[in-house]
Amino acid sequence: MRRDCALLALAVALSGCGASIAPPMTPAAQCKSSTGIAVQLESVPAGTNGLCAWTAAMVDGFRARYEQRWGALALDGWTVRIRTAATFSGDHLGTTWTDSRTIDLVDSQWVILPHELNHVRTGSSHDGWCAEFEPWEETELGYNERGYLGCQDAH
Repeated sequence: MRRDCALLALAVALSGCGASIAPPMTPAAQCKSSTGIAVQLESVPAGTNGLCAWTAAMVDGFRARYEQRWGALALDGWTVRIRTAATFSGDHLGTTWTDSRTIDLVDSQWVILPHELNHVRTGSSHDGWCAEFEPWEETELGYNERGYLGCQDAH
């Protein structure tokens, strides 16, 4: 049993996109988006009243852009957390914690939210993303992930 727990902990620690259990975070602010997604901010700079509501509106906006192309997502019970870390798991700007129903984003990296929403839709793998998702992401959001995703036409 102890070995199984150690292996699970190692797998969670090494994963980035589509990981399982979110690490704990004490939010400095929390609110709900108009579509019901819980939003939590790890820190709130002084003098930024209303930041959580603004963040929730950004979450809804990026969700709407994503769902316009890919269809509605069942996000009941999901939380989007805005973290202060520079990256997660080495070089990730976002992580989807499926078992915790949590998406973590590096502060101000909104362009990553559709990538994480796509993990909610498709699972932890990036298989097949080069054919449809990446071209949409690049055209719609101006974000090129071809190299990261291993697309053959990466540049």
